[in-house]
Amino acid sequence: MKVRKNFNWCFFKNRALILLKGSIGQLKFKIPLRVFEKATNSFIYPTKAPLQLLLSLFKIGFLGITIGFGLKMILKGVGFRGREFLGNPFFGNYNYRYPLLVLHLGYTGRLLFWFPLSLFIRCRRFRLSIIGCEKSLIKQTALRIRSLRLPDIYRGKGIQYVGEQFHFKIGKQR
Repeated sequence: MKVRKNFNWCFFKNRALILLKGSIGQLKFKIPLRVFEKATNSFIYPTKAPLQLLLSLFKIGFLGITIGFGLKMILKGVGFRGREFLGNPFFGNYNYRYPLLVLHLGYTGRLLFWFPLSLFIRCRRFRLSIIGCEKSLIKQTALRIRSLRLPDIYRGKGIQYVGEQFHFKIGKQR
């Protein structure tokens, strides 16, 4: 694993907050107050179980801002396609990045999906990839996109993850 050098972190004790900054983005997460249960005037004694939680959050955050996380999806069906849109679709202003994904999923009109600015969504015809530094936000966004058109159990049409296996139901027999 190659770690990039531009990585900074700050700890704010009064707010119980850790801020991580890296090449891909920045993350903030609150520290559970149970970590600092045993404290004297000069030193903080962390307890064992919440400290392990804090270390795992720090590890996931470090991997996210240095290497990044990603998820790939496939739009499977006749005429299913999508594209990301940069600029304001209503006023024609292309001076800033507007978080919009336009999807054609077999309905009569197109679907507009607004995604968080901290994520990068790349859509090439029927392949969709979501990249970002926060793993939970990537999974939540992927679930919201997938809920627009769940895979059909008879034909397999819909939005699927790459490498996902389906067991199709048998239709009516004549």
